[in-house]
Order: sequence, then C-alpha cells, then structure tokens
Amino acid sequence: MKSIFSFLLTSLINIAISFAQINPTGEFDSIQFVQSIEFNMVRIEGGTFKMGCPDSIRCVGDNQPIHEVTVSSFYLNKLELTVFQYATILGLDYSIYENVCYNCPSIMYEKDIVDELLSQLNSLSDIKYRLPTEAEWEFAARGGNKSNGYLFSGSNTLDEVSWNRNNSKELRPVGQLAPNELGLYDMTGNASEYCSDLYSPDYYTKIPSVNPKGPTAAEIPKKYLIINAARGGNICDDFFSSNVYHRQWDGGAWRGLIAIRLARDL
Repeated sequence: MKSIFSFLLTSLINIAISFAQINPTGEFDSIQFVQSIEFNMVRIEGGTFKMGCPDSIRCVGDNQPIHEVTVSSFYLNKLELTVFQYATILGLDYSIYENVCYNCPSIMYEKDIVDELLSQLNSLSDIKYRLPTEAEWEFAARGGNKSNGYLFSGSNTLDEVSWNRNNSKELRPVGQLAPNELGLYDMTGNASEYCSDLYSPDYYTKIPSVNPKGPTAAEIPKKYLIINAARGGNICDDFFSSNVYHRQWDGGAWRGLIAIRLARDL
C-alpha cells in the first residue's frame, strides 16, 4: 500500500510541476543548456533490420508481421528527458516541491505537453529536436547495427537493463542500469517513451520499407482514437510487455508513465 501511495504522490508532484509558476530567480544560459543535451546525443548509424515480433516468441497482432525496414542515420539521446530538464525548458520552479526526483524521467500526461516542450526547446537554438519514429526507436533499442539480438534493450535478462514491475514501484533516476549496445539507457523500462508515429494496430501490414513515419490520421480506422505510439515498457510492465517488439499507445491504462527521448536529424 505504501509503494502505491508513493507512486501516486510522485505522479501528483509531476502534475504539479506542469502548473508551477515561472521561476523568477537565477539566470538561464540557453546555449549551455542545449550543449548539455547535445553532450548525451548518440549518433545512430542507419541500417536495415527485421522490425516486429518473430514467431519464436509470444507475439500479439499489432507487432506482426515481421518486416524489413531501412532507417537513415539520426541522433538519439542516451537518456530519457528528466524532470529537471523539463522544468528548465518550460521555465518552471521544480525546487518548491520536496522530495522531487529531478533526475527521474519527466512523465507527460498529454501529447500537447510534448508538443509545447519541443517547441520551447527548439526556440533556444538552431538545433531542431523531435521524437523518434517507431522504426527508429525499435532499431536503436535493438542495438542498431551492433545488435546482439536481445529480447530487451541490452540484455536477455530484464532486471539488468530495466526498472519494471518486478524490481521497482516508482520511477528511478535515469541511467542507473546497464546500457544497450549503442550506449542508450532505459530503452526498456522505467517510463515508456512517446514515438512520433500515430498508432494503428494494423500498420505493420502496410508499413513502408524505408523510413516509415506512421499512418496519417485519415488512414486510421474510425473505431480507433487518434493517439501516438509509445514503446519500451515501464515500471508497471512485466517480461512480456517489456520486450523490444512490444507496441503501446498513449491512450493506454498507463498513459501517466510515458516520457520522451529526444531525437534529431543529422
């Protein structure tokens, strides 16, 4: 019961940060801040891979059929965006709240918040950050061209690389567990991560083979909501829901546990 209360309290604190007042004290060096983000950007060399869930493991309909996809080179941050970074970008004073885990991933309750954050961040410099596509995300999570074919991002043992329902009841500071083959942390577990693609359960049956960017709103069946795909699993997910093939969406039961990882073009 205590762990559940702790999780709910952490969630409420993050919501409160979203509505905090602009911090009038101190000076903000936007150049230095962007440089700190760039320091953790990892160049992901493009390549071709088999996207989706193989028949050799338990799969669900929305991550099959397995299909060949080519992605171009891009940059991806080695860490999920933190509460501190989120508050800094939006000019919020996180320090007025006690016991805030400012190095934990900043969870985003609405896609509109993500859009606002990216807009604010991109106004600080000429660098234009974005969300990764689902194909980019899965390619990077698998280890890109250095992939060892792991079930999870960096290991076949979930707890080595992931905060999940078995080993954590709350979000943890980013970068504490082992990275994957590309030096990316928390691609599995902790918080799930938004992708830029809209979610459609049958998209894999008609996905383009080169740099797919997801379906348009008009291509999504009317019985489905217009929502974004999310990947990677989180602290409420188990072994099955945490593998690198598993697809989620931001309208799911755990929408309050979705963060972002910054990507950008070369």
